[in-house]
Amino acid sequence: MNEPDDYIFVYYKGRNDAWDGYGGAVVYTRSKILPSSIIPELTTAAKRAGLDFSKFRTTDNSCAPEPPLLARIEKKVEEGERVIVQEVKEIEEEVVKVGKSEMALFDRLKLGVQELKKDQDILLKELGDEEKALLGDLKMEAEEVEKLFGKALPIRKLR
Repeated sequence: MNEPDDYIFVYYKGRNDAWDGYGGAVVYTRSKILPSSIIPELTTAAKRAGLDFSKFRTTDNSCAPEPPLLARIEKKVEEGERVIVQEVKEIEEEVVKVGKSEMALFDRLKLGVQELKKDQDILLKELGDEEKALLGDLKMEAEEVEKLFGKALPIRKLR
């Protein structure tokens, strides 16, 4: 069985001006690895403190020598590459979102232009023979007539 000083389970909880409600737990042992024999006791102790011991993580306390400088640099470069790849993915996702919203805008503009063409067709169908003859005599497109008359009353309203 385990001796009373084989391990220490420390649970802490607190608050201060900067952080309200921090907490956690630490297990100290004399062993390099967490002995499986104490896990049932730790599980019970954690439960009493309102914690789930299965969510705890173990650390490597083997105190191995530090890797050579080149290995540490390679590791940092790899970490940096992963960050850059993630940032590029996020930028690509944002571009796709913006692209989709731009496409939606173009689709709405296209529908608007189609509606204007329908309105123009309806307007031309509603013109009387006299108005059509006048437009024919002027040999102008609708835009040119509007430029010519500006904000004047339409021909139909003058009758």
